[in-house]
Amino acid sequence: MSKVSCLLVVSLLFLLTGLAAAGTAPCAKFEYNITPSVVAPDGPSTISGSLTNCSSEGHWYKVKFKVAGPDNFVYRYSETFWIRAGKTLSQSITEAAPDYKGKYFVTIEIVSSSGTVLAGPTTKSFTVE
Repeated sequence: MSKVSCLLVVSLLFLLTGLAAAGTAPCAKFEYNITPSVVAPDGPSTISGSLTNCSSEGHWYKVKFKVAGPDNFVYRYSETFWIRAGKTLSQSITEAAPDYKGKYFVTIEIVSSSGTVLAGPTTKSFTVE
């Protein structure tokens, strides 16, 4: 086999290997809502969301939350989930709204186990009055 033929075969193998790996990379579709958009101090506030694994294999996903509000209020939280290929995880969390009036911003992003941002960050708001 000539050197050119060998290089062509090796190049083709690398290309096929890269294409196979690309099909298994993590993929995420995410959406969420906050209800109600206006809430009384300490009243119930719900964040509902769904995370879909749109890849062909199961993957770990980290959901990172940040809530920011008046007077430098910041709350951060993250949770990691395993989701099978093509499946959707839906979750709702109801907590008491802050007791301080003002506008609050909730930012959520989805990160792969390697740290790659897959969805977001997306920010939505609610008001305590």
